[in-house]
Amino acid sequence: MTHLRILLVEDDPNWQKILDSKIHSALEGIGHSEDTIKLVKTFAEAYDILQKSHWHLLVTDIGLKDSSISRRQKLGVQLVELASQQRIPVIVVSGTPVVNTQDIRDFFKEHDVSDYFKKGTFDNKNFIKAVQAVLQKQLQTLSTTKEIFHTFHGDLNQQYTIKLFGEQRKKLQEALIHAFPSLALLEQMLSFELNKNLDTIAAKNDLKDVVFNLIKTAEAQGWVEELVRAARESNPGNLSLQAIAQELLPNHQVTPSVKDKF
Repeated sequence: MTHLRILLVEDDPNWQKILDSKIHSALEGIGHSEDTIKLVKTFAEAYDILQKSHWHLLVTDIGLKDSSISRRQKLGVQLVELASQQRIPVIVVSGTPVVNTQDIRDFFKEHDVSDYFKKGTFDNKNFIKAVQAVLQKQLQTLSTTKEIFHTFHGDLNQQYTIKLFGEQRKKLQEALIHAFPSLALLEQMLSFELNKNLDTIAAKNDLKDVVFNLIKTAEAQGWVEELVRAARESNPGNLSLQAIAQELLPNHQVTPSVKDKF
């Protein structure tokens, strides 16, 4: 099952609770209650996260404690622009007065914002429906992509099972340790990207031993490619991961570094 990842950007504590609760309800309604909702409170952290990893939906405020009048200077607008560039669907929830102008509505259309909700007239049910509509479309797209790939290339596990040689195994181990230098970071990557529990794969001892056992398990069960892709997606700027991915993965491309309804 695809593990959905939703990024929620909101600086107001009360609205953080409201939106987190409603997104959870939306996920439960489509059978994905255990999927990831990442709450971010600041523009800088949100922008960094959007640059470094992929999300199935961005739910964001526009103001984010930004007092500027121009909509083009609003911090949330910059997040919408970045998400649009990365083809991540966006739902805006905002109490910022400037959002009510025709200018910002045109901007939303231009960047394919899926929906917009005013905090002053926020509708719980319609918001949940909007989140579910976006995520179900994402799931359908992902399912169709997999079916097309299997039609032309056969079963993923059979067609592209990676067999590691000794030196490749060592390079992959070193790359994973370099990209995820703590057990906590490694555990989060496996959970967020692959929906796997590190505790069931390797005993939590020395990081080097844990990564070695992780690679052994992935080899034995045929998901080395998934592991490499997940690690690269979680930390796309890591040069060690890029190097081993380029060596192991078919068609790998090096990731460039990156600085109602209306």
